[in-house]
Amino acid sequence: MKLDIHGGSPARRVAAACAAAALALLPGTAAHAAGPATGSITGTLTTAHGDPLPGVFVGVTSVTTGAPVYTYDHTAADGTYSLPDLPAGTYKVEFTVSGDHTQWTQWAHRTVLESSAKQYQLAAGEQLVVDEVRFPLGSLALSFVDKAGQPILSFCGEVIGNRFLKDGCTDTGTLTLDELPAGQSAIRIFDPTTQATRGIGMPTVVADTVTAFTSRLR
Repeated sequence: MKLDIHGGSPARRVAAACAAAALALLPGTAAHAAGPATGSITGTLTTAHGDPLPGVFVGVTSVTTGAPVYTYDHTAADGTYSLPDLPAGTYKVEFTVSGDHTQWTQWAHRTVLESSAKQYQLAAGEQLVVDEVRFPLGSLALSFVDKAGQPILSFCGEVIGNRFLKDGCTDTGTLTLDELPAGQSAIRIFDPTTQATRGIGMPTVVADTVTAFTSRLR
């Protein structure tokens, strides 16, 4: 229905204007078509030394529904990310790498467990800043020997931690795996063809240090 508020007597114009204002307040009209109010979450992911971490997946989970929200980003070259158009609510923020040889997950603020992740309250129209710092990292230099203590040059190994996995292979007798979270981790030496476990261990990764560790053939 179109209301003519420009023609007729002053009384009719006032009445028409009032009717148009009333229609604008009815459900289904333009005043109610804007949808839910939203905000955004932005921030920067850096190493423990303050260097940017690019290429990391960033997503959020709604605390209200417990489900992932299909708004995500990857950190840029300077470590920044932006998650726009999020409905107002409470969220947890997750950072993930899932490559062929490296996988890790970290939740803000600095935890590997979703159950202990910080809950961030996002208000309508707000730009919430959530910066995150990666755990301190170190390296392992793995070697492998037989039961007589003689070096085995060709082997594969993996380091397994809480929400973390990194693997690789070598034919030189030493396998160096970098960017491992500091702390104790489990290692497995395995046959690249059969995937059978050939050696195990529980080394401790020291931040900013290459720690040598030797596993013996089982």
